[in-house]
Amino acid sequence: MTANEKIREARWHLREAATAELHVSAGSAHCAFVCTREGEPVVAAGSAFPEGVAVELHEARGTILQGKLRPLDDEAARHRFFAIANEAGPSLLRRLEIEEVVLPDGARIGAGDWLFAEPGWVEKEQYILDHMNEDHVREMREMCAQLVGVEEAEPRMLAVDPEGMHLRAGGAVHYLRFDETCDTVREVAMQTVMLTHRARELASSDAE
Repeated sequence: MTANEKIREARWHLREAATAELHVSAGSAHCAFVCTREGEPVVAAGSAFPEGVAVELHEARGTILQGKLRPLDDEAARHRFFAIANEAGPSLLRRLEIEEVVLPDGARIGAGDWLFAEPGWVEKEQYILDHMNEDHVREMREMCAQLVGVEEAEPRMLAVDPEGMHLRAGGAVHYLRFDETCDTVREVAMQTVMLTHRARELASSDAE
């Protein structure tokens, strides 16, 4: 696996996770978090973790994000958190300003190697969600059944990022990975088509 592949795998793992351990010098706490489109964690930090404090976010499969907690002034990121996270009520949210990332194999990278620039489709994200949820429910139903093993009559796409998408199905949120990084609406569409084809191929194999 190349260095870029290892970074991508770690980003995927982080987006698939719903909670992590947040560590400071005085102790640690289990917290909910959701990554922004660009890959920066938005953390339900609680009052025990004030702004500016140095923290480490430990993901269960070994990735550690080091940085400082900053105010969350991005309403799109706040909306994304509550769309994906299980927390339904008000919460004290902070963004983790990444300084360094420690990969599971111990390699260290800077924020520039971890974060994406704002994707070109950012102003069309609601269009992407509406289009999938209104016109492609059958395809998402097939994805859920074959790719995550969940039968769901009315799956919902909650969010998209350059490397995948979050769907709600079977009372939980599932993350589906893209094969290629997407910077345009067309590229996102092509990746959802590929996921549909993969699901149908699996269904055909099961039927044989």
